[in-house]
Amino acid sequence: MSDLNDFLKKKLEEKTKIEFNAEEEKKKWINSVNEILSNIKKWIEEPVKNRLVEIIDEKVEINEERLGKYKISSLAIRSLWDTVYIRPIGRMILGAIGRIDILSTKGKYSILLTIDNGWVVKLDGVYKNFNEESFATILKVMMS
Repeated sequence: MSDLNDFLKKKLEEKTKIEFNAEEEKKKWINSVNEILSNIKKWIEEPVKNRLVEIIDEKVEINEERLGKYKISSLAIRSLWDTVYIRPIGRMILGAIGRIDILSTKGKYSILLTIDNGWVVKLDGVYKNFNEESFATILKVMMS
C-alpha cells in the first residue's frame, strides 16, 4: 500500500502545482460577466424600447483575496415601481467558478457559473440553465 500512497501523493502534488494566474483569472471572469450582462440587455430590448424599463450600466468594486481589488460591470433595471440590481459577487466562490446576484426589494437569486453547466440559477428548488426564459421568470418575480 505504501507504493500506492506514494503514487497518489506525487499525483496530488503535480495536480496542485498548476500555477494560479490571478490576472488571467480576473480577465476571464470579467469577460464572462460582460457576456452575461450583454445577454440580459438583449433579452430586455423590447421592454426598454417600449419604455417599460430602463437599463443603467454601473461599475462595482470587488476585493477578493486571490484576485485583489478590481472594478466590474453591473446593471440596474429600473421601472416606475421597482429597481432590480444585477451585481457580480465574485470569481472565487466555493462550489462554483463565480456568482452574480439579482436583487430587489422582493429578494435575491444567485446565478452561478459552473464548470460543467455554464450559468445556472435555482428556480423552484432546482438548478436550471440561466437563459432568457429563466431570466424572464426571475424578473417577473422581482418586479411583481
